[in-house]
Amino acid sequence: MAKEIMEGVKPTRMQLLEIRKRKLLAVKGHELLSQKR
Repeated sequence: MAKEIMEGVKPTRMQLLEIRKRKLLAVKGHELLSQKR
């Protein structure tokens, strides 16, 4: 049980990289949208 919680809280490096990429893409996309307006 404890191990499952730890795994859920502490993602792997690959997952962290994916999340970081998604955040960057989201920020860039938002900036582009605000610029178009």
